[in-house]
Amino acid sequence: MGTTQALAASPSANALATLADSWRVLRSRLATWNDTLTRRATQLAQAAEQLEVMRTTWSASRAKALDSRAPAPVIERIDATLAAIVTAQRDAAERLTHVLGVQDRVVREIARCDDVLSKIAQAGATLAGPLLSRDSFPIWSPEARTLMSTDLGGRLHESVGDSVELTREFLAGQLARVPLQIGLFVGVLVLGRLARAGARRRAEQEPGEQATALVFELPVSSALVLALFRAHPGTPSTSACR
Repeated sequence: MGTTQALAASPSANALATLADSWRVLRSRLATWNDTLTRRATQLAQAAEQLEVMRTTWSASRAKALDSRAPAPVIERIDATLAAIVTAQRDAAERLTHVLGVQDRVVREIARCDDVLSKIAQAGATLAGPLLSRDSFPIWSPEARTLMSTDLGGRLHESVGDSVELTREFLAGQLARVPLQIGLFVGVLVLGRLARAGARRRAEQEPGEQATALVFELPVSSALVLALFRAHPGTPSTSACR
């Protein structure tokens, strides 16, 4: 289900929060790509300037060689160098055009993410409504009990369906990181267990080390936090912008 369809289906507050998080991750990754493309475009532009200086210098050298009636091999060597410079200029120009084209698409996707995030924020504001206004029956009222008994299954199914679908879309963009996260989790867990065993031995020998030993008492939790934290530098692919 696309974002537009999800917003049209009046999702819950939790679904909106999950949706917003996925788009923020995507925007962060696009911004990183944009920075990389900007640096690459700057490098190519500088290379093009240097090549133009070289071409001008070698053209002047050729003119002087002709005036001084330099040997034919010297003229041929200069012509070959000039031809190589022109070829390099053409290659640099093509690469710069390609990089600028990709960057233009990335910038458009960033703008699209901003637009979607704005729509999600508007949907959240609409869902929240006025702070002090009542938007449903009191839970102790007969009407609320009747509504819960007749519509509980449908509401629960809809909420679970939204969460499952959004989670699936998010995980689809994170599959490439799963092996790294598993390896990181296992490595930190093993090191944490070893550190805990060592800390317990030191605490038995030196009572003053008991406070330090407490730091290593939860190796599973520590490994899980570090593995999950490693998932956040990146984000979904550009194709998710729809």
